[in-house]
Amino acid sequence: MVYTNGFTPNLSNVRAKIVLKWRILFQSLPYAVLLLIAKILLVHVLHWQGFLDLNELRLVITAGVFLVGFMLAGTLSDYKESEKIPGEIADKLEALEEVAITLAVKVKMNVKDIRGEVHSLSILIMGWFYRRNTDLEVHQKITAFNHLSQELDQAGAAPPILGRLLILTHELRKILTRTQVISNTGFLLTGYALLELVIVIISVFLLGTKFDHFLTELVMVFFVELLYVYLYLLIRDIDDPFEYEEGEVQASGEVSLVPLQAYIHRLESRLDSQN
Repeated sequence: MVYTNGFTPNLSNVRAKIVLKWRILFQSLPYAVLLLIAKILLVHVLHWQGFLDLNELRLVITAGVFLVGFMLAGTLSDYKESEKIPGEIADKLEALEEVAITLAVKVKMNVKDIRGEVHSLSILIMGWFYRRNTDLEVHQKITAFNHLSQELDQAGAAPPILGRLLILTHELRKILTRTQVISNTGFLLTGYALLELVIVIISVFLLGTKFDHFLTELVMVFFVELLYVYLYLLIRDIDDPFEYEEGEVQASGEVSLVPLQAYIHRLESRLDSQN
């Protein structure tokens, strides 16, 4: 019997990995190119040199760097915390399986059915990460899993071990709730508003700055705009570390689901070995 979960990663080929790595850069390029074209048209077609000196532009850029650093530090702290979550979920699920199997063997219940329940819960959680399943469906499934604890209790399972099973179920629910909060709660909206305003101001100032050399003009306008747009998109991307795309275990800016995927594979192997 073969169990398929539909979440096998499709990042095996080199081209997909390159696109994933450079996706944000590709998204940022059009903004930098458009601003560069606008600057060239203003200076070399309309013959408008601008009203700012390069030294005045540096003050604005420095202020923007401070704000970007603040926003990036805030989102990265949540991101580092989120990196632990898939592994914690996998650990809780495997512990649930082991404790439930221990109790089932003692009271002579069907071990395969219990593993099937844990497998069903694991697949539902994986689908929840990909927005296939709702928060309500996941919590209802955990509540339904508690019925297994009641059956084991009625069959005469040892209370200390049964209590451990209930604790693990509660801890799993707690981790999933924390994941939901992190995913649904973005960074300060007022911070994003200010950052967007700073990027617009810097873009306008780049258009209005006088440059002594044509090459300096091209490099400054293109790379400063590219840098700020790239960092803005990066911050937006890592603000929700659980925003997955279909068919990918890890997308750009999202934490890796490999620990959970690996546990599901181990569980399916155990289920296959019981056939």
